[in-house]
Amino acid sequence: VHPGKIVSTSQEVEVIVLEVDQSKRRISLGLKQTMENPWVAFAEKHPIGSIIEGEIKNMTEFGLFIGLEGEIDGMAHLS
Repeated sequence: VHPGKIVSTSQEVEVIVLEVDQSKRRISLGLKQTMENPWVAFAEKHPIGSIIEGEIKNMTEFGLFIGLEGEIDGMAHLS
């Protein structure tokens, strides 16, 4: 995911320190590690058998790719 889809310039964010390399004067930070996993959140909200709505993103010979909430895409087989 492109960072511009998640954050914008001058926005304050919460990050986690992943690594500090003093010799290279580099600090590695993680943003996604502080966020809820969208797959877990989706599964908790929509158990198997749930009927949901989405937007068709792409059609192929074998199925439809459907955009769902939380920036998650699913596939519906056409068989």
